[in-house]
Amino acid sequence: MFRISPCFTILLLLPSLALAQTAEPPAWDFTAAAGLFEYRPDPDGAPNYRDYWSATWRSGGTVGRYWTPNLKTEVELATSGESRRWSQRFAVVPGATGPVPYGVDEYFRITQGSARIVWQFFDNQWIHPCLLAGTVVNAERRREVVQEQFHYLGDFRSPTTRVLVVPEQAKAPTTTFDAGLVFGGGAKLYFSPSVFANTTLLFTRSRPSTSVSWVGGLGIDF
Repeated sequence: MFRISPCFTILLLLPSLALAQTAEPPAWDFTAAAGLFEYRPDPDGAPNYRDYWSATWRSGGTVGRYWTPNLKTEVELATSGESRRWSQRFAVVPGATGPVPYGVDEYFRITQGSARIVWQFFDNQWIHPCLLAGTVVNAERRREVVQEQFHYLGDFRSPTTRVLVVPEQAKAPTTTFDAGLVFGGGAKLYFSPSVFANTTLLFTRSRPSTSVSWVGGLGIDF
């Protein structure tokens, strides 16, 4: 019995894959994506943690406008999960020989809005690598939780007095904003003339913070 080899079948399909997009370039596209998010927050309040990075998830949506088959502008709105950083602070306690350290749990959630220019390589192919650059605005929502902590005065072998350093407290969340640059690259892989998957690696840098995102998603041209 005559059988068609898998390799021969792939060769037959390649011409159709090469025409995965429609002959007419799309005007718009939309992508929903999710992935990993690495974030280094502002070290203020925790100077010993300047190299601290937190890891969580990130999700968002992107709308793009094609100006040529290769040039596109896009805007993205994304948010992250909540990440945690432990930091050390100091308090002045009467009778202590110096500032007394205590710990604070800091929780961060980041919302990012960005506007980008994208250069998409190739024309009417089943895969399109791309490079991008633009601006980003970060909204950092931070909350702090302080555990009750005491300090003992006198000889450490036989302390005489227990002094409250900080009471247990949960501070109200605060939101701060900063702006910076975003750049990265990725690729779009078409499943049909208008439906695609994509993967993107993003770097953002502003004066107080840095983030790295690796996301994948599904999108549509229209």
